This record gives sequence, C-alpha cells and structure tokens, in this order.
Amino acid sequence: MIDLEKFRRENTSISVFQIDSSAKFLENSSLFLHKFFDDVTTSSDGIDALEILKIIPCDILITDIELPNINGIEFIQEVKKISPKTQIIVITMHDSKENLLELLSLNISKLLTKPIHAPSLFEALIGVVAEINKQKLATLSKEKVDEGLDEKDSIIQLLKNLKSSREPIQLHNYYKGLSITNNAYIEDIGDNHITFKTNNMQQKAIQYESKTLAVSELLGSTLLCKNILKLEFNSELIEFKDFSLQKTSPITRKTVRVSVNNEHTVILSVNEHLFQGDISISDISVDAAKLNLDALPAGLHKDENSINITIIIKNAMELLELSASAKYLREDENDSSYSVVFLLNFEVGQRSALIKYIAKRQMELIREFKRL
Repeated sequence: MIDLEKFRRENTSISVFQIDSSAKFLENSSLFLHKFFDDVTTSSDGIDALEILKIIPCDILITDIELPNINGIEFIQEVKKISPKTQIIVITMHDSKENLLELLSLNISKLLTKPIHAPSLFEALIGVVAEINKQKLATLSKEKVDEGLDEKDSIIQLLKNLKSSREPIQLHNYYKGLSITNNAYIEDIGDNHITFKTNNMQQKAIQYESKTLAVSELLGSTLLCKNILKLEFNSELIEFKDFSLQKTSPITRKTVRVSVNNEHTVILSVNEHLFQGDISISDISVDAAKLNLDALPAGLHKDENSINITIIIKNAMELLELSASAKYLREDENDSSYSVVFLLNFEVGQRSALIKYIAKRQMELIREFKRL
C-alpha cells in the first residue's frame, strides 16, 4: 500500500510536463497531478512544448501520441535529443503494432491507452518516479566517490539516501568458500551503526562469518560491515557496529571457490627449490588457489620466478592429483602464517577433473549450510 502523503512529500520537487490536444483532458489531469507534484506544466501544442523543454527540461513528460502540428513519434525523438534523462509516459487511443514497435525503439518508460483511469496513471507515475530517484542517487553516489568516500560523513549521507530510496542492497557472505547472496534493505543508519533487514538464510551466513559485504550500484564501492551488535531472526534484522567502504572486493571474482576439508597434500617449488614449511589449501577454484604457509619461500615476489604447484586431494576412495604452473598474485599476513593466492594454469584434463571436484564439494557445502 502506497502512502500517498509520503509519496507527495518525498517527490514534490519532481517536475511534470503534460501535452495533449484536449483542453478538458489537460485540465482534469493537471488537477490530479497537482495532488502529488508542485511543478506541473501543460501544453496543447507539441511545437510549443519543444520550445519550452529547450529552456526548462522536465523530469516526467506525459504526452499523447497524436499531437497537432507535429507527429507524436517525431516529437518524442526530439524530446530525447533535448532532454535524454526525461522519463516519458505515452498515452494513445490506438495501440497498433506499428506504434508499439516504434515506441519501444524509443525506450519510453510507459505506454497507456485511453481512456486513462487515475489508478493506472498513478501506477505509471510510481514506476517512473522510482527510476528518477534511482538515477539521482546514482549521480550523487558518483559525486561522493569523486570527492572521496573514505570520509565517514559522506558515507553516512550516501547510505541515508539509499535508505530513503528503498532500493534493495545485496549482502554477500561466504560459507567455506560457498557464496551466499540475498537482497536486503537499510532499516537504520547512524554514525556508528547500520541495520539491515534480510532473510534468515543470509542471517545464518552472517552469523557464521561475523561480517558481511554490502553492494549496490548506487554506492559505487563495496561496504564492509563487521562487529555484530544485534541479530534477530524473528524480525529478520541484523545490526553492525562498524562499516567502511573498500575499493576492492572478493565478490568480483568470476569463478567458484571452495574450501578443501578432505585430506590433502600440497607441494610448492619456487625456481626449482622445494618449499620445506607447512602448507595447506584455504580454498581453490579452477584458476586459483589460496594457500596457507607458515613462511614465505625465497624469491616468491620476483617477476621472473618459476613456480610449480602439485595438489593431491584424497576424495572418498580416490585421489585427485593436479599439477600446474603458477603465478604469485597477492598475500595476507596473519598472526603466525601467510595466506598467499596463486593463479594456476592446469592442463585441460586436470582442469575438468577439478571442475567436477568443485561442483561436488559445492553441493556438500550447500547441504551442510542448510543444516546450520
């Protein structure tokens, strides 16, 4: 149920321009539009309307397809040139196939057929207003990114705008490499906390990982949320104490990565020197592996180094043996060990075997996660 008073309050600054050859229809429609928008202009002449738009662009244009002095299709084409961001609602008496095809090619927002009833027009307005607010928020997001989103007050303002828009935001978590992703909405945002409403599946994943990544194209960057203050399964709310934007994110990875809980052995050599320390697999994909090392091999960071990795995984009653040339990508230092990511170049046959293992392991993790 739409809160009409709230809709008007939040969108009063949006400008609407309606063009129709019928003066009576314009009068009645204008009265209806003024219930929701302060800035409403009307015209019964398409040529005059174009001249007005050249001086004062509008957010929403409502136009009949049959106009005096100008063909409706040509009129819309000119509007697109003058004000490409304007959302266009087209009204027609005849929804012929030819009209529909031409209008679809012009990327209009909505097509309505006369006689127009208030509920159908209002439904169309809700859709275009949502798109306008989304565009405005995206523009604001880009401006904030350009200014430097590391400043706390800029982040908070951006999130408040996202909250008021009621645009969904995606939450990303990992369970042993398995990606868990669901939509969420920002329920509350303060200087030192943020509260999301999301489903129980995502809440379980957050509970397991104790942090989450929030992503929206309107943010421009990934929001890292950590330190859970409150987790309520009944109300589907989760509150974090800390949040910050980060420029890079593991969610951009293109391939599935899974943890390896099977008994396994890893042999690593750098420039034909065998690494003698402790080594294990953190997670693996078809083109990369994150290995846990108790020390860093000599010469690891040199561009000209030669790295070879052999992985042996005992899977049920069979062994999966893989050998690949590798390339150092990045590392993270932990308390008493290092996590190092290597890009792997497997032969075709071994890559196929690894794909099968990852698919099977993924299904195991899905069943395991559902039992949590």
